[in-house]
Amino acid sequence: MRAFLASLVRPSPRPDHSLTSRTHVDLYDYGLSGTDGVDVILRRIQRTPNATHINLGHNPLGDDVIASIVQYLCGPGSNIPVEEMNLNNCGISDSGLYIISKYVKQSTCLQRLFLMNNQIVGTKLVAKTFADALNHSKVRTLVLTNNELLSDIFLTRFLEHLNAPYLRNLQLSRLGLTQASIPALEMFLTSPACYGLRCLHLNANALSYDGLNKLTTALLTGNTTICEMEVYANSESGDDDSVRETTTQALGLLAARNLVYLRRVEREAKSLLSIGRTVLLENSNDGLISSYSPSTFPWQKLAPELKCHILQFMHTVLSDTQHTRGDQGAAGSVLTSSYLEWDAIGVRLLWLKTAIL
Repeated sequence: MRAFLASLVRPSPRPDHSLTSRTHVDLYDYGLSGTDGVDVILRRIQRTPNATHINLGHNPLGDDVIASIVQYLCGPGSNIPVEEMNLNNCGISDSGLYIISKYVKQSTCLQRLFLMNNQIVGTKLVAKTFADALNHSKVRTLVLTNNELLSDIFLTRFLEHLNAPYLRNLQLSRLGLTQASIPALEMFLTSPACYGLRCLHLNANALSYDGLNKLTTALLTGNTTICEMEVYANSESGDDDSVRETTTQALGLLAARNLVYLRRVEREAKSLLSIGRTVLLENSNDGLISSYSPSTFPWQKLAPELKCHILQFMHTVLSDTQHTRGDQGAAGSVLTSSYLEWDAIGVRLLWLKTAIL
């Protein structure tokens, strides 16, 4: 009787002929589960071959339904360009996350993954597998908020293996983290594996402001990429109000400094790319080369290492590694074959941020 009354209230999937329906599969809170749920979801996905967003949040899907969806998306539906997947509150456990990892690793389009409020514990194998999948993916935003079963052990295992170059936004609020997670956070956030991360949310945990103060101190000298870090509601009994205020101010200064630094790096990287493209690319016109006068400086005869060293004087912010990547990008075949033909400034900036930054 209760199920019957619920079915009267809950909306049923129905055709939507709007423009959004051509790219969005929105089945949020439809009460989908079991075999019937799989059929409804797969039919909707099959009718939306150009889907960029799949929203299945707040459905009691469970691991078996997730397995069927992933099997389709990794098989017959592998060409569907899904950029965002919402699996919030879907009853997913470790088995489901392990299965999802397969799709995350295989997809070349997925950029945003939402896994809030599930039953994930995060065993050693699952944490390593999920981190490895992210490392080989193009996911830019990962939301694990409100998975309190994860706790410190998962975070330590997860960050130990995480090295995802495309990941920009990581949300770990309300995971049941304590001060025991501070060493793992410090090690990750001050390592090269974190160079792409820009935004980190750690709200509603129990990290304590004493622990966060130690973390912030390490970040001030060991991190230049985090531009937004939220740590609200992390106080523990015995925390000093002055420490909390000092930590909050220091995090604000850290974010502001890093934002300025990243903007300068991006500006100088673009400038270096423009100059490097001019002076590093070999000139294919033999006539021009032979017409050089004896007084012309023989730049092309210099060793590549010397050219790169000379170009270092064209900027003041880029690190040696960033400078080398910029020179390789300017002289590489990728640039000569396709970059010069691109007109969209957005595509150029994306290439710069990916290849150089």
